Amino acid sequence: MTEHDDVRRMASDPATDWDILHWIAENHPELRPEVAANPSTYPELLEALADLDDPAINAALMRRFWPEDELPVTERAADPEPEPEPESEPDPEPDPEPDLQEAGILLPGDDQPQDSHTDPLHDDDPGVLAVGATPAADEDAPEAGERRRGRRVGFIVLAVLLPLIAVGAILALGLTLLGDRSTPAAEQSPAPEPEQTTTEPEESPEPSPEEPEIEGPTVEEARAALQDLPEETSCEDPAQDAEVFELLAERGDEEDAWTQEHADLSQDVVEDLQDECGDPYAARVFQLLSGEGAEHDALSTAVGGMGTDWFNYAFPATGAREMTTFSAPTGNVVCELGESLRCRVLDHSFEAPEGCEDGTTYRISVDEGPEPDCENQVSPEDEPEVLQYGQTAANGFFACASFPSQMSCWNQLTGEGINLSSTRNSIY
Repeated sequence: MTEHDDVRRMASDPATDWDILHWIAENHPELRPEVAANPSTYPELLEALADLDDPAINAALMRRFWPEDELPVTERAADPEPEPEPESEPDPEPDPEPDLQEAGILLPGDDQPQDSHTDPLHDDDPGVLAVGATPAADEDAPEAGERRRGRRVGFIVLAVLLPLIAVGAILALGLTLLGDRSTPAAEQSPAPEPEQTTTEPEESPEPSPEEPEIEGPTVEEARAALQDLPEETSCEDPAQDAEVFELLAERGDEEDAWTQEHADLSQDVVEDLQDECGDPYAARVFQLLSGEGAEHDALSTAVGGMGTDWFNYAFPATGAREMTTFSAPTGNVVCELGESLRCRVLDHSFEAPEGCEDGTTYRISVDEGPEPDCENQVSPEDEPEVLQYGQTAANGFFACASFPSQMSCWNQLTGEGINLSSTRNSIY
C-alpha cells in the first residue's frame, strides 16, 4: 500500500483527527470529495468545501446529507458521473492550492475572524477555500448561482444541526468512548453546552488508626531544639527544660526513630546544663528524666546510665554507708533518702510548724533548702535499720550523720541541711 493510499484511507476514515482532515483538504485537492463525505469532518471545513462549487465535492456533500435513494431527481441528474481514476498511472502533480488557514478555514480552538461575512476575502484564484467568501460566478447565469447558494444554505443548516445531534449521542454513549475528540466538538458547537453534573472534590483520606497523624515538631526539629537548650535555658525552671528532652523522646517513640545518637545528645545536654546553670539545677533535671516519674524508658535509661559521680560534691559524706531508710538509735528520728531527703521527729518539745501534728517532717530537695513537709510524713518501719552514733549514711545527693545529741542531714552538692532532735531543730 502506497503513501497516497494511506492518505486516501484517512480522508474517508471517521476516526481521522480534524487536524489531519484539514491537512488532507489543503494538500490533496483530489481527496476533497472523500473529506466532504467523511462524517467526522467539522462544519467549517464542510462550508469551505461547499464554497468551492466543485461538482465532485457537491456530489459527496449530497450523498453525505441525502442517501442515494432520497436524492431529488433533478439533483441526481445534475451530478456528473465521476471518472474512474487510472490504476496503473501515477497521480498527477496537483496544482498549487491556497493554504486553508489563509483562506479562512478555522481549526478547532482557532479564534473566529472578525467580520468574516461582511468583508469576504477576494482572490483571483477561484479555488480558494474561504469561509464566508463565494467563488466567482457568471453574471449571465443567476439561476445556477441561486442553486449553489441554496445548496450551501442547506449544507450550513445541516452542519449546525449535526453537532447538536452528535452531542446528544456522545452523552448517551459516554464521553470516554470518543476520547479527546469529544472536547473540540463541544468547543466548536455554536449551541450551548449541555448541563453536566459537577463532581465534588474528593476528601483527603483520614489517617488510619494504625498510623495516627503526628502533630507538632518532627524528630529532627525536636533534636535541634534540644541541641540549642543550653544556650536558650533560663536556669529557673528545670521542669520546662526537661520537657525539651521528653519531646525528642516522644517523637522518637512515635516515629520509631530513637537512636543512640539521641541518647548521647541527651547526656551531653545534661552536662552542658551543669556548666550553664550549676550542679543543683542539672541534678534536678537529671532526676526528672531518670527518676520514678520518668515517662520514656529510652530517655530514662540513657540519662540514668550516667550515674551521679560526675556531679561536683562540694560537701561529700566521706566513708558513708549507702542506705535509703534508717532511724536514730533512740528510734525517735526516722529518715528516708531518695530523690529528696525527709526526716521525721516523732516526739519533740519544740513548737511544731503550722499544720504539723503527731511529729514533724522536714524535707530537703536537690535544688531547695530544708522546709517542713508534714503533708507527707515519714512512716517509721516496724524494724528499721539503725544508724549508730558516729556513723554516716548517704544515698545519691544526700547524707545524714548520727550523733548522741542529734541527727544532722544535708545536701552534698550545696551543704544546706538541718539538725534534728527531740528538743530542737536548726537549719543551716
